[in-house]
Amino acid sequence: MHAHELKPFRDALLPAFDAIGARPPGEQGIETWFRALRAYPLGTVVGAIDDWVMRNRRAPTPSDIADACRAAEARRDEQQREQWKAEEHNAPYVMGRTETGRRALEQVRELVSRMKRPGSGLQRDWAHRAIDRYVDHDPALAPIAFDFACDALGKTAEERAELRAVRDANSRRRAA
Repeated sequence: MHAHELKPFRDALLPAFDAIGARPPGEQGIETWFRALRAYPLGTVVGAIDDWVMRNRRAPTPSDIADACRAAEARRDEQQREQWKAEEHNAPYVMGRTETGRRALEQVRELVSRMKRPGSGLQRDWAHRAIDRYVDHDPALAPIAFDFACDALGKTAEERAELRAVRDANSRRRAA
C-alpha cells in the first residue's frame, strides 16, 4: 500500500471492527496497522479484512490479516500459473505436452546425448587437442575448455585429477 491509500484503508478497517463489535483502533493504531500491512496491495488487504469479518467473531490483528493476505496471494499466483498453462498459446512453452512436443523433446534429448560423448569426429578431435594443450599448460586455453573436453570424452573425476597432476608436474619441470 502507498501513503495515499491510508484513507481507503481506514474506511475499510473501522467498519470491520464495528461489525464485529470490537473497539476500533485509534489513529496511531490505524497507522501501525497500515505500516504492518504496507507490503500488500490495498485490494488484497481489504479483501482479507472482509473475509475475516465473515469468518470470525473476534477482532483481527495485523498478523491475522497479513497471514490472510499471504494466503490470498499464494492462491492468486497458483491460479495464474494454472491459467497460463491452460491457455493454448502457451502450450509450445510446455514441451512434451502434445504428441509433437513429445517427439521434439525426444529429438532434443537425443541430440544433447550425442553432443556430450561423440564417438568420433571433429568434437572428439578437438577435445583431445584441448586436453593436450591443458596438460602442456597453454595459457591461451580457457580452464572451462578443459571441463568441456573432459565431458566430451567421458572422463571420470579420477581421470581429470590425473590430468591435473600431469599438468602440475609439467609446470614444475618447466620452472626448474
